Amino acid sequence: MSNSRRPQNAPRPQNGPAPKPATRPAKPQTAAQKRAAQAQTARTAKVTPFRRRLEQVSGPLLTRFARAPKWAVLLLLVSLMVGGLTLPTYLGAAMLLTLTLFLAWITALAWPALSPGGKAMRSLVVGIMVGAVYFKATGRA
Repeated sequence: MSNSRRPQNAPRPQNGPAPKPATRPAKPQTAAQKRAAQAQTARTAKVTPFRRRLEQVSGPLLTRFARAPKWAVLLLLVSLMVGGLTLPTYLGAAMLLTLTLFLAWITALAWPALSPGGKAMRSLVVGIMVGAVYFKATGRA
């Protein structure tokens, strides 16, 4: 019996052109990839002067947050929430207001890339926080 397989390190016979590698068909886009492409189109299609200015002003702050340890940013946000809920009226309201403004700022920056459901949820969270600030400031909470 002869072995018809050639050794791996043996040179390829020169009988014809080397076979072309098989090409894979393009994968269909997932829903997330389609949404990301639509968000990118929406983001570049209509940029208002206010939006451009917001992004310019926010850039250095976002860079600072990105360079900070993740645990430090989380600790800051949690301490604002806990302090806002436990401290007396105006001091607690000031801490909750700071947290609310932060959440509104992040929501405004992410707005063009959000799906309608994401926009609704973030708006709801900011609205709840505004209500919490109001009730804390008036002493009803």
